[in-house]
Amino acid sequence: MSKLSMYERCKKVMPPVAKRATTLGVVRGRGCYLTTEDGRKILDFASGVAVCNLGHNHPAVVRAAAQQMQELIHGGHNVVYYESYVRLAEKLVEATGGDTMVYFSNSGAEANEGAIKLAKFVTGRPAVISFKGSFHGRTLGCISITASNSVYRRRYEGLLPSVYFAEYPYLYRSPYALREGETCP
Repeated sequence: MSKLSMYERCKKVMPPVAKRATTLGVVRGRGCYLTTEDGRKILDFASGVAVCNLGHNHPAVVRAAAQQMQELIHGGHNVVYYESYVRLAEKLVEATGGDTMVYFSNSGAEANEGAIKLAKFVTGRPAVISFKGSFHGRTLGCISITASNSVYRRRYEGLLPSVYFAEYPYLYRSPYALREGETCP
């Protein structure tokens, strides 16, 4: 086993395209805790970047994943139909009122890319409106509509055209402060 940390090893074999929030190497997760490579137990405030909301290795999730892997590890939902995929879509449609459809993707960035394509297709319009301070992912389309930090866009110009940024509609933190007797701009 190498005496170098995972971070040091990673720097030698992976490009620095996406900045990491920490240099921590993690060897396991249980519940809301992660165990670092040096044995420390730390609270996972990111919840696996919002993926592990039931905690790491939740028994019900582990059972469901093991059962699915015994039936089919990966079918590619854009290639074939399979029961768990169709059943989940049906449950989501039912839970949201029935007059809707769902779109599955493998990441938030891919979902946002799909939303951009869908909006342009349905409206026939070329422009996209996003919010200042937003983060949508690290694909080129997503960084085109991200405005939380310029570092996400730096060195990637040639982004999507016709992207406009609006303020969040939150009156109490609006940069356009109201004075007595005025209405919201």
